[in-house]
Amino acid sequence: MDYYIASAMNINITYGWLITATMSGGPAEKAGLHGGSQNAQVEGTTIRIGGDIILAMNGTQIINGDALSTYLEEHTQPGDNLTLTIKRNGNPTLLNVTVTLGTRPQP
Repeated sequence: MDYYIASAMNINITYGWLITATMSGGPAEKAGLHGGSQNAQVEGTTIRIGGDIILAMNGTQIINGDALSTYLEEHTQPGDNLTLTIKRNGNPTLLNVTVTLGTRPQP
């Protein structure tokens, strides 16, 4: 998230990690997380917007993709339950969603 994506989504949150898509049958989809629902031009790039925004993991603030990756690498293992604090577009309150982590799919 940044100012430009927040403006395109008409929200005032400029930190966190925007979920643009979820993998069919994956942990995020099973937990009920939402990926983007529409495309928008942001700074000359097409971005999928409208998805959930991850703001915290187990109470630790997530400010960007690096923070998200670092937290996962340092504090979690496949099979762990992780509580995500999210902002869902259009919902004025923050939501807590529990995700059971899987393993990364092969490239």
